[in-house]
Amino acid sequence: MDPNATKNPPPFNPHTPASEPVFPLPETGRSETSTPSGEVSEPAEPEPKIALSEWFQQDRTLKRSELCLAAMLKGWSPEQDLEEILLTKTELDTLIRDARIQFRQICNSHGIVDTKKAYIIPSEGLLVAFICKRPTPAAIERVMQALFSDEPAVKAGAHKTLFNDCVLWPDAPRRTALFNDYAGMQHTLGGVLHQKSTGAKEALEKKR
Repeated sequence: MDPNATKNPPPFNPHTPASEPVFPLPETGRSETSTPSGEVSEPAEPEPKIALSEWFQQDRTLKRSELCLAAMLKGWSPEQDLEEILLTKTELDTLIRDARIQFRQICNSHGIVDTKKAYIIPSEGLLVAFICKRPTPAAIERVMQALFSDEPAVKAGAHKTLFNDCVLWPDAPRRTALFNDYAGMQHTLGGVLHQKSTGAKEALEKKR
């Protein structure tokens, strides 16, 4: 035999399986992959999209404050119907994670290391939220004095002043646009902030 002769390749065997062949599924456009044993694995089912209102009923860990903050980050309408917002579990988790990251970043940018010294204040009935620092004891004392003032204008503006002194986010133009669209929002949010900060103060005093 001529040692320099070219060796012929082995004949093609059509019954020899290729490694991990992929077969398209015409009816769905998806693909399925064969296993080493020759079985065909089923493609993963897509996550179901569920209305946000339904997620609230299923997941008791959801916080409305974080959802409202997430809605503002996404640019949703303040009056968006929760029935119309369809999300998978992954999308929902990402939404809430981004809101928490934003909260921490805003706190850090204002020198607030302990996030318990700040709040996410949601607006009642709207997908709107504000990040506020916790009022100082002196600020709370000024509010109390204003609320007991004999001057109606001073009393009426007490909570609005408190809110304006403590709000960190969003920026002034966006806040102004919201306050122009929804009259009385500052006063209401200032009242919520006052209530939350007073409760935090009382809890701190009990620990002492």
